[in-house]
Amino acid sequence: MYDSTDFIGLSSAPPSPRHTPPPPPECLTAILLEHARAGRLQNAHATICQYMSTQTPDPITGRLELRLFYESIKAAIANRHTAVVSYLFFMRIGEPSLYVYEALEARSTAIFQVFLNHGWDINKPLGRNKAPPLG
Repeated sequence: MYDSTDFIGLSSAPPSPRHTPPPPPECLTAILLEHARAGRLQNAHATICQYMSTQTPDPITGRLELRLFYESIKAAIANRHTAVVSYLFFMRIGEPSLYVYEALEARSTAIFQVFLNHGWDINKPLGRNKAPPLG
């Protein structure tokens, strides 16, 4: 059997783990924006995962509020980081038709290819009485 001296220095309860509260969505927005500007795909992925694991989906639609990250797509397009743009579209953060003007400004065939890969209709007019973007 054990006597009381065997447990000297041991507390009855285990130490509580340190819990760091998740950063607010606005902070993650700024972090993702920097990763998108720099083309850091792994870091962008980690930031999106962190956001998704700390947020509660809308109870009606089951969707997360992802438009917080729209500026990140613009930054990735402007800096021609095709992998980041493709990843953000894949994660359903925006859609190519919302960023046609940014793609036109970037003048990158690789960016246009990402748009096409994600369902952009190259022949669709930009608006009423307007030509298609490349037409």
